[in-house]
Amino acid sequence: IAMSPDGKWVALGGNGLVVLDAANGQIAYQNPDIDPRGLAALAFSHDGQWFATGGSDREVRIFAVNGWTQVLGWSARTPGLITDLIWSSDDNLVLASNDRGTVTVHDATTGERRPDKGEAITGFIGPATCLALTPDLQTLIVGEASSEQAAQQLMPGQTGLAQWSVRE
Repeated sequence: IAMSPDGKWVALGGNGLVVLDAANGQIAYQNPDIDPRGLAALAFSHDGQWFATGGSDREVRIFAVNGWTQVLGWSARTPGLITDLIWSSDDNLVLASNDRGTVTVHDATTGERRPDKGEAITGFIGPATCLALTPDLQTLIVGEASSEQAAQQLMPGQTGLAQWSVRE
């Protein structure tokens, strides 16, 4: 589930995609053919103009919110289903996590991987289930199914993976 930044749209995944008008609950867009096996990741861009989907088919799709037209799509090129998607604060990058513990960084306008931003970030203990990115694009926080958390530096020339547990 995802809500647009302006609160106008609510997107629902699962078996296909449904977008509702938040004011009246009416269906604004519906496509049962978008990854009918399991659409797990939904994310609106910060400016609310773009919308990304991902799921079991390992495809990331970008839609223009105005008209709900798909404008771009690419394969995340990783084994495992996409579990989360986030946009960078400037809406220039889309990051995708998967259930095999990998996060990929993509240019939001081309879908190409961004090697200058880590390209493929691995080394997590379990499935990468949720993502958060600091506004300065310096640090990525990855939640894992094993309840471990990891912070990864994304800037060139900086490395390091700090892990901590939230288990008691």
